[in-house]
Amino acid sequence: MGVYRMIKIVGFLSLTALALSCGDDGTTTPDAAVGGDGGGTLYPCTTPGKACNAHDPCVIEAVCGQDKICRPLKKQDCSDGLACTEDTCEGKGRCSNVPIAGKCALSAKGKDGRSEIKCFDEGAVSADDPCKICSPKRDKTRWSAGDGNTCDDENLCTQNDICQSGICKGTFFGSKCADGLECTDDICDGKGGCKNTLKTNYCKIGTTCVKDQVTDAAGCKLCDVKKSQSQWTILPDLCAIGAKCFAPGAKDPSGCGVCDPKLSTKGWSVSPNACAIDGKCIPSGTKDASGCGVCDPKISQNAYSAVAQKCLIDGKCWSENDKSQSGCGVCLSAKSGAFWSPVAGAKTTSHDFEAGASGFTFDGANSGVGWQVSKKRAHGGSSAIYYGDPSKSSYDNGAIHTGSATTAAISVTASKKAAVHFWLYLDVESSDGFDVLKVMVGSTLLWEKSKSTISAANYRRWIPVEVDLSAYAGQSIQLKFVFETVDNWANAGEGVYVDDVSLITDC
Repeated sequence: MGVYRMIKIVGFLSLTALALSCGDDGTTTPDAAVGGDGGGTLYPCTTPGKACNAHDPCVIEAVCGQDKICRPLKKQDCSDGLACTEDTCEGKGRCSNVPIAGKCALSAKGKDGRSEIKCFDEGAVSADDPCKICSPKRDKTRWSAGDGNTCDDENLCTQNDICQSGICKGTFFGSKCADGLECTDDICDGKGGCKNTLKTNYCKIGTTCVKDQVTDAAGCKLCDVKKSQSQWTILPDLCAIGAKCFAPGAKDPSGCGVCDPKLSTKGWSVSPNACAIDGKCIPSGTKDASGCGVCDPKISQNAYSAVAQKCLIDGKCWSENDKSQSGCGVCLSAKSGAFWSPVAGAKTTSHDFEAGASGFTFDGANSGVGWQVSKKRAHGGSSAIYYGDPSKSSYDNGAIHTGSATTAAISVTASKKAAVHFWLYLDVESSDGFDVLKVMVGSTLLWEKSKSTISAANYRRWIPVEVDLSAYAGQSIQLKFVFETVDNWANAGEGVYVDDVSLITDC
């Protein structure tokens, strides 16, 4: 900025001449009081009433008095009020305000926000622009370029901002923040990082942007930002199954599945008058091949139930009062048509895991996979013991692993029979030799999962298992449930659940 020049008008001096004392030789004597200029010298002139030369560069108007003395009428004040400048009158109303050595007089914002001239030392940086400095050698009255200074170009999509040729410039990185999605605001953080913030009127489902209140292709699901911005919201009273939408009451091709939004909006529900067994739709009242099992939806919709006066245990038909192989279980259809009831006089110790491990101890987990109490599935109540990783609902950790769940000590009475009954849910490989579940005492195998002990139809459903303990009469033993993957392939199933363990002694 240029130096402001301020002219102060001192005012008109009185035209009435003060009395002058003249010497004998007729020359004039300086009168320091004239014009109040504090010691200024007055010079003679020739023509009264005309302009004259006051011989003072700060005088901008002078008139010759009747006494032929030249007196100033107007004087200018060239002081700019800055301590860093030398203020000089140049005549004819002009001023010179030159900054002294090592100083600059430069424009800057004042307290009221308006520009004003201020003094700066050499090297000072402008508070208004870090790319401008005071450099007296280059220009004392204009800001010089402060190249190399750090600065902020106020663009969040640049980094490493630096002054170049007096302008703040940074390296642009904003292109890497653009994710190409219309539903996100792509924001640079000014440090090389990015944020892709989901807009309030959009859902992002997977990698697809969907506007609020827009449905999917089937018209069954809706983007409702008030409920979720990351998942479809199922429209009420409809079922979204596969890629289609179904109204309540619609049936699947088998006729066994029905759309019942009260039960499920994401899959077929079993018709209230049928059973879904082994992938087939069985009408209510239909018996199995043995004649012992019947589809009774009131009891179970995914397995045959025993007919009256019969027990249907592990796919086999038993008559009333038939005993199990161990001799500790008996078919009492009034108590349970699905499993052995303890024989009269036997002692029963039950573990339902509703209050925790119930005396069982578990060895350490293998990278998150192991035995623990779980509420994901249960045969009765809400809890069971589970081998797997509850956070993934699988037992796959990429490695071969094994684990055991062990009971507290069991005293088997001498000369008496004993057995353990439990309910089992398996979602593992069904082939022999892999994903093996064993029931053991010490190193002795009592029962093992195989094609001969569990049919392919009995996976992913609760089934009863009885293991004879009579060989340990008179001993104190501990049972171990041991699961081994054997290999690290095909381990994506849910795993193993064991529930309602009953230790039956004194049979």
